[in-house]
Amino acid sequence: MAKNAVVYTVSGPHILLCATSIASLIDHYQSEASLDILVVTEGELDADVALLRELPDFYQKPQVHLFVWQKPPITSELKHYDNARFGQVTLWRLFVPAYFPNYEQLLMIDNDTIIMADISPLFSLNRPGNVMAAVPDFYYYTLNPPVDQNVLPDFSSMKAYFNSGVLVINVALYNELFKPEMLVERADQANYQYPDQTLLNLLTAGKVTLLPFRYNFQKDDDWLTHWAEQTDPAVAADMTAERQHVVIRHFLSNLYGYRPWGHLAVMDEFEAAFWQYFSQTREFFTTETKRRGLNHY
Repeated sequence: MAKNAVVYTVSGPHILLCATSIASLIDHYQSEASLDILVVTEGELDADVALLRELPDFYQKPQVHLFVWQKPPITSELKHYDNARFGQVTLWRLFVPAYFPNYEQLLMIDNDTIIMADISPLFSLNRPGNVMAAVPDFYYYTLNPPVDQNVLPDFSSMKAYFNSGVLVINVALYNELFKPEMLVERADQANYQYPDQTLLNLLTAGKVTLLPFRYNFQKDDDWLTHWAEQTDPAVAADMTAERQHVVIRHFLSNLYGYRPWGHLAVMDEFEAAFWQYFSQTREFFTTETKRRGLNHY
């Protein structure tokens, strides 16, 4: 077993995004160190599972190993969670460290991402004694102050409020501090607009290493130019400088027009990379499906 692992949690049609992100991650992985990719899901087709497992071989990365797991059993104890925008799958990440306690670090990545460079340096960036490393949430980092009280509790500074789309977790310390039963209780009561993200911020306050924007770059050029620059020019300048060194581009928006699959034009190099890996995986999966006799047409 590898020392570190990357984790994706996915359900339903998001498997297409998950596969695209994984493909870009594997292709850019340069370290000789063994790396496990753990896809935590529910009810996926056996054919999809088999195809996902072939991605490391397709990109000729024998040091990368992909495994597909069913969701943590304890998530069945979530009885009262109800969020129209974020399904229960978003809460699975709370229980993943207890599910995989033998790893030293877990890098958790959202499905709506594209990887632009080697992710292996991320495993060395969390400071000793901190539960996790994460990138500030772009919107609230720029908006601070004021705090959006209709969405979030009263944090002392929104500059430290992180986005949960990319997390580097110290597994042993996380499991020492946060028992699964406690997390079930807290998650069932999480009536926040961003449930898992806000809950993690509350639980880990003061124990988080804040990473440069490049490791979870959450917005596009239009947002930087037309909103961030007008709201806080200094912050916008810092984000724009980091744009030149993006490692993980997170297509974070509740508006489809700001995601590559929400419009026809290809707006920048990140969207071009998304379609490159989407096309590569579709071609590979189509060929493999026919070769294995899995197709029914």
